[in-house]
Amino acid sequence: MMFKKLTLFLLIFCLVFEFTQIKSFAATDPTSKVLIVYDKKTIFGYSNDFVSITQELLGAFSTQVDALNIKDYTSSTVDKYDYVFVLSLDKGINNKTLLTDLLKYKKKICLIGNGIKTFLSSNKQYDLMYTGDKPSCNQVFYSNKRDPMLSYDKMDKFYLRNYGIFPTVKTTSSAVRVLSYVSDGTNYYPLVVNEKNFWYISVLDDNVILQYIFSDILNDIFQRTLFPISKTFIRIEDVHPFTDQKKLRAIADYLYSEKIPFMIALIPTYVNPTTNYITTLSDKKDFVQTILYMQNVAGV
Repeated sequence: MMFKKLTLFLLIFCLVFEFTQIKSFAATDPTSKVLIVYDKKTIFGYSNDFVSITQELLGAFSTQVDALNIKDYTSSTVDKYDYVFVLSLDKGINNKTLLTDLLKYKKKICLIGNGIKTFLSSNKQYDLMYTGDKPSCNQVFYSNKRDPMLSYDKMDKFYLRNYGIFPTVKTTSSAVRVLSYVSDGTNYYPLVVNEKNFWYISVLDDNVILQYIFSDILNDIFQRTLFPISKTFIRIEDVHPFTDQKKLRAIADYLYSEKIPFMIALIPTYVNPTTNYITTLSDKKDFVQTILYMQNVAGV
């Protein structure tokens, strides 16, 4: 699996890569409308606007995406939409009108974050029970195989950079699918669950693993199974004349062996931050040879 290889690569070499292209998806019905209801755009300690991030991801499915602050929500607004995403980054869903409408809503609902307790307390049609916020979790288990019997020990294991607190649920119903787990090393809790028209994702932040899982789950929510063929590159950032050449060659060899195309973000001039001395490519002929070597094994 490609993501597994990328994650392993990140762990080995501790470098930062970015995708320069992503798969584009065409919705079966281009007139599908999506509503994001949110209580906050940012999370304490993060500068990212998670509403905008979610809008961009959903826009990849060629849908019309509207965002509405939960305090401005009015009765029956959800009925105008084909999908509803509730982004609850605060303490809960503080709008009884929205909760009442979601109880009657028959199309797809995706709840993300802390609102699960208030949602389930007002909505008894799902066989899910809120079990509290679990701290000290930094292990994530996920597989894009959709085997309903797949347990966490059969999924790929990833480590988060930081320990986090995850709102959790439990179920006794075989109708509930657990698509991802999070763990503190001893206990295992559902990270992503699906029952009927309802999807729950415990946490969404800027962690690349959690973002990947969310993006992949969207394929299930929008029922996308066929993807156009497109080419994806790994971009190796901030390569300058004093970058470790052995690591660069090892990276190139690894990516070539896995048939993963890559490109190099080359900085041809290095300025020493202490002395302001400038080193150029012409001063580092061995570095030039390393860049040429990387190009020869499929670098761009």
